[in-house]
Formats: sequence, structure tokens, C-alpha cells
Amino acid sequence: MKKDRPVFRRFNGFFLLTLVLATGWLLNSNPALGQMATPLHDLNSLTQFTPAHWVYVPVIFKDKGPCQQTVCNGDFENGPDGVWVITSSNSLEDFVIVNMSDYGIFNHSGNYSAWLGGDPAEITTITQQITLPADAAQLDYWYWINSGDSCGQSKVTVTLDTIVLKTYDLCQVTSSWTNEKIAIPADFQGKTVNLIFKAETANFSNFFLDDVSILGTLSPVLMIDPGQTSNAGRPFSPVLRKSPGPSAEKGR
Repeated sequence: MKKDRPVFRRFNGFFLLTLVLATGWLLNSNPALGQMATPLHDLNSLTQFTPAHWVYVPVIFKDKGPCQQTVCNGDFENGPDGVWVITSSNSLEDFVIVNMSDYGIFNHSGNYSAWLGGDPAEITTITQQITLPADAAQLDYWYWINSGDSCGQSKVTVTLDTIVLKTYDLCQVTSSWTNEKIAIPADFQGKTVNLIFKAETANFSNFFLDDVSILGTLSPVLMIDPGQTSNAGRPFSPVLRKSPGPSAEKGR
């Protein structure tokens, strides 16, 4: 006798495991199964209940599908999902990709950003291996610097493999989130490379990063949106990193 198999159906990105049991029909058509009408709380009365009568509940599996962008999780909204490889000299790996609202910081978009630095003598890196399209023109991202260090003490470098594309001296508090666009060297187009953001701090310098992507055409730097000036004038605070909120463990 041919056995029934679970049926998989795809619906809005989910795989639904379904097993249809016409329990009511069976009870009406087969008196021998009438005992199954016994209330579920009275399990002792189901003396003839056999494994053949087990009821299997539906199970739903989320299907995220493959990343379609050159830079995956570039907006960090998936939290620390492993796409970005994170290192921290002060063991802050679990507090690099975080929900900014937990710290009272206004994000550029969404809720999550990458937080590099933020501790004395800290070296933070986030790295992702990416395959650049043949027409890759620019590396695009948004950043916000919050630092109390003197110039020349702390820095952030943006690197493709071993080629430094940009260096920031962390000795200021930027007015708000700022857009950066960096031309990609032609030698890298069409190749698989490591994209690396690295912070090296002397004291409590902070570099916040959001919305990292690769552009196929040269575009001008975007002006700061009126809605993104909420951090303007925000004083440097060395205690920000010491009070993570309830969302800090997303993806761990």
C-alpha cells in the first residue's frame, strides 16, 4: 500500500509542510474510531490509541533565499547574521552590529547599524567577501563619527583587499549621518575581493556605519536629508557602549 507523503507548498517565501487529517470524516464513517472523540484531557481512556493515529501539526520553515545584492546585509537589518565577519580586540564582537535605538542613537535607516571602535585601545573590523560586477563604479555608504580623541590618535580605514580606499581621522563629531561614495579601481571590477572596515581607537572614538552598497554608475554624494539630522550637535559620550539595550543579542 502506497504511503502518504508530506506535501511541500511554497507560499510568500515560506515552505509549508502540510499533512491533512480528515479526523471528523473518519469518526463519522468508522465507528471503530469513535473512541477518538474522547476529550483530549481524558487521555487515560484512549487505551486503544496507536501510533497510526498520531496527528502531526504543520511546520513552517522560513525561506530567506539567496542574497541578491553585491553587499549582503549592507543595511545590517539582519543583525549579526554571519555575513559580516566581525573581530574585536576587546571582545566586543556581539556589540558591533546593534540596534541603535537601544543606545538612544538615531539610525540612518531602519534600526541596525555597525558600531566600530567605542572602547579604549580597540581594534574593530567587519569584513565581507564580495564579487564586484564588471561595471562596479562606486562603494556607497553612510557614516557618523562621534569622538572625543585628538586628531591623529584614532582612525578608520576602508579597504578592498590590501588597497586602502579611504581613511578617517576620528577627532570630531560629525553633524549627522554623512554619505560617502568612493570610486572603485578598475583593476577590481569583476573580481572577488574582501571589503574591510577597520577602526583603531586610542580612547572612546566611535564610527557608525550603515547602508553599504555597490553602485553601477557614478553618482554624486547625497546631501544630508532633513530627517537624518537628529544627531546634530550631539555631544561625545564615552558611556554609550556600556549600556546595551534588549535588542543587542539579535542574531547571536
